[in-house]
Amino acid sequence: MITPIIFWFLAGVGVVLLVYMFLDSENRIFGHVFAGVIATILFFLLGTMMITGNVGEVQAIATNKTTVNSTVSYAYTTATIPVQDISVGYLFVFLAVFALILTTMATIEIVRGFSQESEYEIE
Repeated sequence: MITPIIFWFLAGVGVVLLVYMFLDSENRIFGHVFAGVIATILFFLLGTMMITGNVGEVQAIATNKTTVNSTVSYAYTTATIPVQDISVGYLFVFLAVFALILTTMATIEIVRGFSQESEYEIE
């Protein structure tokens, strides 16, 4: 289980990777494919974690209150409160599918570029 801060940090990393795929769309390189694969995996991971409730916040809870003379002392324990938002989870799954499509398109362009280069070398 991860905390919401880590969740949103990883979401920001995924968005940065997705934006990187658009920076130089005329000149596809292996970095675009690598960024797309990492973004796809990250978005699928974040989407499924949000849908299944594996994002949680740890809260301190007072379990025992003891009064000695005029001093009150508490015993604390922690409880993990899960955050489960299905619509946000499906948004990340949609972003993962979008990143997968872009990664597939970038891979096809790279393969076509290699095949066209090899045709020119034969002649």
